[in-house]
Amino acid sequence: ERNIAFYRNLARAALAAAPAELVLWPHNSYERTLRFGADDPGLERPTLADGGLEARLAGDLPFQTHTLLSAQASSPESDRQAWPSRHYVTLLVGPDGKVAGSTSKVHPTPLAEWLPLDGYFPFLHRLTPKLKRVLPGPSRLLSLPDGRRLGVFVCYDAVKTGVARRLAAAGAQVLLNPSSDQWSYDRTSQPWQHLRIVMMRAVENRRFFVRATPSGVSAVVDPAGRLAAHLPVDTSGHFTRTVALLDGRT
Repeated sequence: ERNIAFYRNLARAALAAAPAELVLWPHNSYERTLRFGADDPGLERPTLADGGLEARLAGDLPFQTHTLLSAQASSPESDRQAWPSRHYVTLLVGPDGKVAGSTSKVHPTPLAEWLPLDGYFPFLHRLTPKLKRVLPGPSRLLSLPDGRRLGVFVCYDAVKTGVARRLAAAGAQVLLNPSSDQWSYDRTSQPWQHLRIVMMRAVENRRFFVRATPSGVSAVVDPAGRLAAHLPVDTSGHFTRTVALLDGRT
């Protein structure tokens, strides 16, 4: 509750400073565990364990704007495993608390969220009980009610070229990346290295790229790979920027 209140207050301050049509929260900052039902194999309709997700979202996000939230979610497939497993999902939430769309992390982070060869050597999970076993999920285009198209990909997906490329090919007009550097003990070079790598997605696809992190470098990158705005490492704050919605292939 305290963490959600922290980001809610940041969003409230940002919207008071400047109106915005979309608010982007960092990766995994909405700390309520979501679930997908057995009748939802495409992982499209998340809910809470006790139901009532939309009512909860309306209370957590009392804003007249759309918000992108990242959270953990379990599915019936992962619940049957002998070890804890989950998905990372991002929700597009409307002003009324209704979920307008969801997308998932495609590439779990190696050695942090999955173990190479674990299918052949399942005993590795007994040796690493603190490992968060994350399952890949479907990536899909998200759209605002007026048809503007958002290409959202989660954290490590930005290190891979394919997820952003497929979203741009599907019609994404802007690229958004809820991300995290909280796993790193290096507060000087690593967060900037991570940013420099993922900035290439803007250049490759000629789209504006927007990134929010809890402790790394949150930034807006223009289609030429230039920083249009950013918050430094370990800095609490917010910024609002207008970005162009672009089409076309490179």
